Amino acid sequence: MSTFGAEVRPGGADEQRGGDVDWAFGPGAVSWEIMRNPAVFVVGILREAILLTLHLPFAAAATDHDGVHSDPIKRFRTIARYAYSATYGTKADAELVSGYVRRRHTQVVGVEPVSGEPYRANSDYELVLTQALLTSSWIAAYEAINGRLSDRERDQFVVEQQTAGALLGIRPHHLPSTMPELEAFLAKARLTWAAGEQAREVLKPFASGVYPEGSVIGSLPPVQRRAAAWVVRLLTDIATSTMGPEDRALLAIDRRPELRFQVAVRASRRSLARFLGSERGLAIFDRFLKPDVAKIMRRARDAEAAAGGYGIAAASFVPPNPEPFVVHLEDRVENMPG
Repeated sequence: MSTFGAEVRPGGADEQRGGDVDWAFGPGAVSWEIMRNPAVFVVGILREAILLTLHLPFAAAATDHDGVHSDPIKRFRTIARYAYSATYGTKADAELVSGYVRRRHTQVVGVEPVSGEPYRANSDYELVLTQALLTSSWIAAYEAINGRLSDRERDQFVVEQQTAGALLGIRPHHLPSTMPELEAFLAKARLTWAAGEQAREVLKPFASGVYPEGSVIGSLPPVQRRAAAWVVRLLTDIATSTMGPEDRALLAIDRRPELRFQVAVRASRRSLARFLGSERGLAIFDRFLKPDVAKIMRRARDAEAAAGGYGIAAASFVPPNPEPFVVHLEDRVENMPG
């Protein structure tokens, strides 16, 4: 069971501790550097969401439970609130938002139609694959925007994400601890991936821009619907541009880039990063996150500045031990290969 209480509201732990902030990570964490520009979140989460559909149980869960098309703003805001609170918050903040995700996972159950096997979000392998894809996608998005991390920074980020995974019920020894281990895990997982009928249905709007009736974009007036669909296709192109050819070959997105040329896609990625990393872009993203999470972000930025900035703080930063963060899942399914 996690040792951190869930009664503290996000942003309130520093006041309760008299200014002695009990960070989940703290200034100097590579996670703080990677998630600094909101463009990394936007590109990374879309990349992960697309790739998740290639695992058949995830495609079934997306069809049965996910609101990615019916209410994408709520869907991605929920993920953003979890990602930023757990990354930049205190241990209590991280536990609180992770508790919301864990409770949602208990509701994600069903039957995968190809195999006829039941699926459950709180299965060891599915939890590990989700966390591994998320870690890989954050790195891919960051490096596409800012350039390659050092090997040390890559490995440290992978280790730090074991803590985020522990809060969702993943035992650290199930997760990779280096970048080569992460790449090897995903290479092995890729052997079983396929764009089945459900995956193609989920991915169709990203590919064609045609949204189902009742979805947020599908319900817009024609002019607004075309504009919104174009933006989503452009963001999809930016996300897929961070994937390797082995992933792109599996996806059911068989069209030319929306802007016709990859050089235009890369230019759009740079423009997105410049805008979201600007003062105006950060202010817009803070409003998207809502005031409680925006407060967490402001506190983290102030703490990092007080510590001398990322570079100085990173010199003495030690990743937390993920073991005390591990949460017991009563409905866990033990299905890790081997």
